[in-house]
Amino acid sequence: MSASSFKIACTALFLSLGLACGSPVEPGVGQSGPDTKRPLAPEAAQPELTTVTTLTNGMAKLAIAGAQGSQTWFHLDVPAGATNLRIALGTGTDAGNDADLYVRFGAPDTSAFDCASWAVGLTDSCTFAQPAAGGWSILVYGYTGYSDAALIATWTAPAPPPPPPPATTGASISVHLTMGLPDASTADATNTAHFLSVKPQFALSYNAARKEPNWVAWELNSAWLGDADRTTSFHTDASFPASETQAADKDYTNSGFDRGHLCASADRSDSQPDNYATFTLTNVVPQAPHVNRGPWEKLEAYERTLVAQGKELFVIAGGVHTAGERTIGSGVAVPTSVFKVVVVTDGVGASVTTATRVIAVVMPNDDAQVSQSDDWRKFRVSARSVEGMTGLNFLADVSQGVQDVVENQVDAL
Repeated sequence: MSASSFKIACTALFLSLGLACGSPVEPGVGQSGPDTKRPLAPEAAQPELTTVTTLTNGMAKLAIAGAQGSQTWFHLDVPAGATNLRIALGTGTDAGNDADLYVRFGAPDTSAFDCASWAVGLTDSCTFAQPAAGGWSILVYGYTGYSDAALIATWTAPAPPPPPPPATTGASISVHLTMGLPDASTADATNTAHFLSVKPQFALSYNAARKEPNWVAWELNSAWLGDADRTTSFHTDASFPASETQAADKDYTNSGFDRGHLCASADRSDSQPDNYATFTLTNVVPQAPHVNRGPWEKLEAYERTLVAQGKELFVIAGGVHTAGERTIGSGVAVPTSVFKVVVVTDGVGASVTTATRVIAVVMPNDDAQVSQSDDWRKFRVSARSVEGMTGLNFLADVSQGVQDVVENQVDAL
């Protein structure tokens, strides 16, 4: 396109729009950038949208032709994260072909373009390093008549998102959490209200402010039972980080409360190290003597009779806390009541079904409300009701349909 031809075409349009007219940055090369004015003829002031053809990344549209002053519009959808968008015209076979290229983000509109290219012939192109995501409009304008042109749009596709991490199951953390992790406990030492500690003998969630576990979970089958001697001394947990404030043995002295095991000593009688682990104070809550030495201990013994029958149990126990509860020693919280949920499977590796027995109890942590002679069965409730008291999800990795059956039943055997 000569400078004089450009001037005549530009002046005719721009004067009709009340605009000033300039010349290209380089003769015959064209300008690019927001709000670029372009040498469209006056009759091209409004888009002609008889047909809009959709472009696909890397697939050329061939045999494009148009008369002088014609508008041929194309649409392009650019995905989020795409880079290096390039839109280019290819040269036709007939001498004298000349079409110009105009590109804008959004709907067709001749009032402004993000790129205008009007090189001589059919060699125009527009490039965007970081294109906006969404719909783009592309105009091929016939400066002269033209035929056998090709138009192609290419961009670098965004990297696919990484696959989601595999779901974390309780069993992938510890065999003791085969039924599922019941809350948002983590092994992050800054998570002092729900610090997850996994040991060979059991898994627990610890609350540093209360100086006791939120819950302790453990597997119980015949492999854990034997004739190892019972440890007699309680001790702090040497594996805990300093951020997890612990109770001391002296906190319980003359407090009126027992050092109440959650994972029972007798549930880890297979070896001396395993039994010793149950005497860490992170496996203990202040427990009323009538409870600890009465129905709670009787339920522990009953669980082991089930193991002797070939059953495998998954047990979780802890305290139920309420506002204004008392403390002992250096601030060890005394639970208002204590709970235990026992999933009784038919043997090692057996699945949980709607027929699986689930025992759940809640015992008031108060000698005035519990007699040492009480039967543990007196305190049976549904597991779902314990979830309501504690906010825990006891069978998180069991299908919801099965949970809804077994957790809503109150054991009656």
